[in-house]
Amino acid sequence: MVKFKYLIILFYIIIFSCSDGINNPLLTSQNSLCYVKQMENYKWEVFTNNMSGSNPINISNHENNDENPVWSPNGKYILYKHSNNHGNRIANVYNLEKNTIISVTSDSGEVGIDGCKWLPNGKIFILYRTSYYDPYSVFIVNPDGSKKIKMRTLSFGARTYFYQDSYNFLYEIDSKVYKTNLDNSYEEYLFDLESERLTIRDFNPLTGILLLNTYTDARYGNSIVEYNIETKQSKIIVTAEKPFVVSQQRYSKDYTKVAFLETNTNGYDEHYLSIFENGAKKRIVKLVDNEWFDSNPMEFSHDGNYIAFAKNINVDADWISWKSELYIVDINTEKLYFIDEGHSPSWNLKN
Repeated sequence: MVKFKYLIILFYIIIFSCSDGINNPLLTSQNSLCYVKQMENYKWEVFTNNMSGSNPINISNHENNDENPVWSPNGKYILYKHSNNHGNRIANVYNLEKNTIISVTSDSGEVGIDGCKWLPNGKIFILYRTSYYDPYSVFIVNPDGSKKIKMRTLSFGARTYFYQDSYNFLYEIDSKVYKTNLDNSYEEYLFDLESERLTIRDFNPLTGILLLNTYTDARYGNSIVEYNIETKQSKIIVTAEKPFVVSQQRYSKDYTKVAFLETNTNGYDEHYLSIFENGAKKRIVKLVDNEWFDSNPMEFSHDGNYIAFAKNINVDADWISWKSELYIVDINTEKLYFIDEGHSPSWNLKN
């Protein structure tokens, strides 16, 4: 009888500890995801949350807009763009351990930053302008704001893709792609995106492979292509099945999977979030009618088992015509978890 009771207790422990993802660290960590959420004053704030959506924390907490939050590679900081009282955009860094916010850029000038992001080495890359007619000044700075160094300039509108060494990078300007470095000691022209009818979607910094769309017009792609910068070889990995088009593809953190969107062009009322892995395509989320995937990028979790994404839903309101909702999906079970209203998700890769 005693042994029988112990077996019953053990049975309940196993059942309850394994049910509904309770044992999954991604679903229990208090700081797994950051994103932006629109408040009652229609301003956007930066939030962190766990993967059950039960611990939303407003970390920016300011009356002006905040956008594009991204976790640092070591999981200790969140970098985001902030609009100050002068209308300029500055780069703010939230320190998770100290619960503090510092600005790592000046708030002077007419414009401020146009872009900021983490480099693989944990430093911050900033594109800054003092006026609307200036080229970008490129700065590198530590997360605590120290050792800010002006490296070089880039033409206005440049988009950058860094290699793993955080020194060499590609940049795209006026549809042309170049390879260079932070010291500007060389510059190599690679190819013209427009003449090849291509759009850059992602980049593998370990191998120098670009993830591209071929497109039939400026908005939609009809295939997904990998292009190796070093060997100059390309490979089509996904071809759209008519009447669908493919777009917005992103690599997983280990670069073995690709997530992308499929849209039915016959009315645009059927949308899929799909993945490509081991030579095969799989549809994992379907939207219909008055829903569509947000244009802000989706993102894989560090282990590649989850994707965070936002969908938009038509609403009848005075000031807005849709709302954005943030979800994660388990790519193995296709189970959806609602997190919060919001978009622009970024994972803490250390959780």
